[in-house]
Amino acid sequence: MKTKPLSFILIVILTILIRFSVFSQPNVACKFDNYQVEVLSNAVCKISVTKANGDNSTCSGILINNEGQDRKPYVLTARHCITNSGLDVNLTDSEKTAVENSAQFTFRLRKKDCEGIIDEQTVTYQKAIFRAAHFYTDFALLEIAPENLPLAPDLNYAGRSRLSESSGSLTSIAHPNGDPQKYGRGHKATAQSLDPWKYTITWDEGNGIADNGASGGPLFSEYGRVIGMLSNGNPGGQGDYGKVSTAWNSNSDNAKQLKHWLSPNQDLGNMGTLIPMEQGPVSNICNNNTRTSTLPNLGPGQSVTWSVTPGLSIVSSTSNSVTVTSTSGQYGVGQIKATYGPTTRTKDVYYGTPDVSNIKYDNGLNASNYNYVTPNTYHNIKLDVQKLTMANVTGYVDWHPSSSYGYSTGQYFSEYLVSLPAGQVIQFNPISVTNSCGTSNRSMVFAAYSGFSIYPNPVSDVLSVRFDNTEYLETLPEEINLYNEKSTIPIKTFNIKQVYNSKLFKDNNLAIDVKDLPRGHYFLHITPNKLDKKNIDKIRVVLK
Repeated sequence: MKTKPLSFILIVILTILIRFSVFSQPNVACKFDNYQVEVLSNAVCKISVTKANGDNSTCSGILINNEGQDRKPYVLTARHCITNSGLDVNLTDSEKTAVENSAQFTFRLRKKDCEGIIDEQTVTYQKAIFRAAHFYTDFALLEIAPENLPLAPDLNYAGRSRLSESSGSLTSIAHPNGDPQKYGRGHKATAQSLDPWKYTITWDEGNGIADNGASGGPLFSEYGRVIGMLSNGNPGGQGDYGKVSTAWNSNSDNAKQLKHWLSPNQDLGNMGTLIPMEQGPVSNICNNNTRTSTLPNLGPGQSVTWSVTPGLSIVSSTSNSVTVTSTSGQYGVGQIKATYGPTTRTKDVYYGTPDVSNIKYDNGLNASNYNYVTPNTYHNIKLDVQKLTMANVTGYVDWHPSSSYGYSTGQYFSEYLVSLPAGQVIQFNPISVTNSCGTSNRSMVFAAYSGFSIYPNPVSDVLSVRFDNTEYLETLPEEINLYNEKSTIPIKTFNIKQVYNSKLFKDNNLAIDVKDLPRGHYFLHITPNKLDKKNIDKIRVVLK
């Protein structure tokens, strides 16, 4: 038996390891299609400290919001990251001083994209103030030293919960092995029977999220709020997380609880994430009018760079606000963009009258002014509900149908359901939608392909082909051919476009003169036009 060379075996092993690593520890950027993940990623940091005994420690942490929402830079992490020994119930002054002097917080340490080729631009802050720690829940709360303030405005302050949010899909973002941010996803958190201070999580994706260096990394509920911080990892892809709920005020000492620092007055059960670069609401912008977008959570002395997409233009701007207008006669969805460093936050805004240009039917086909459809089949014609909502429409869509076929349905009556008999037509004249900027109109026709019949059969002199409707060429077949039953060459050919243009249809009838043809059996082939998907109709005709 021929053996494989050692180099080949090593390549195979390396490939398996790389694939397993990518699978078990996804880069957080792979999940940025989920806006919540992207927002929380900007609150997670890598923490490096030198302990009082001289040992170096690398952990993860989360910038966390407080009831004042004043951007106080509290960072929640694991207590064992700052102690000389994980078994010390009480921290010494030297341990606290060591972490205060040596702490280093690095944010945005992640890959720019899922492939993980280029690192993001990081920002690092030095030194801290020790605030609280608790042995049993293994939490530590540090405050980034004031000489670092203000923090970069694109860093977010994660929400947290001390209530029961341990079911559903749970996630974590951390720095296992000190690497750029990784992502983990698990299911229901189970309270430990021997250690009621902690949850145990089994990870369904990203098992390595509990590796060394991830200690202190946040556990997020399905609502994106911190409910725990990693204490240690277990074999089999599990992790133990100290509970925020038990760390809240289980000890009366302010230096051993979270409540005193995060919600001393209101004792709030949960809080949402504070996003300094999140723009306030903006109603739709009418042509030549202005609207102002603000960053209400931006810190004093901070500023961003503003920009807008085509269709909008900037009238004026300040460090935390921008006033924009829209171009006359334009309508649609635009974006107001606030940029700081590598981060851009966008706000979708609608400008102008409602958009009736992009109407779809039959699962995504673009509707034109004239549309030709299969008869006796339901066709669902739709406007974009999301755009109608953004445009702040003031009433229902008025379809103005010209016949009794079909009916309006859906939110704002944004859909019209119709089934047309063969050859029949429905005219929307016009489709009309109104918002505070004005009214948009669009006329549109839907016509069903025409059916037909032939008579008489048998025939002596004139064979009539009768269509349901000859008003629209596109509803008619492309060609009609008459064949002798023993020939493959047509005896008579009628190009329907020429017939239509020559006005040879009389009362929807096409007359075919057959009196001079030999008596016998023939076939009439009716070829549908290129828009119609039906097959060629082949009808036996008897000349008597």
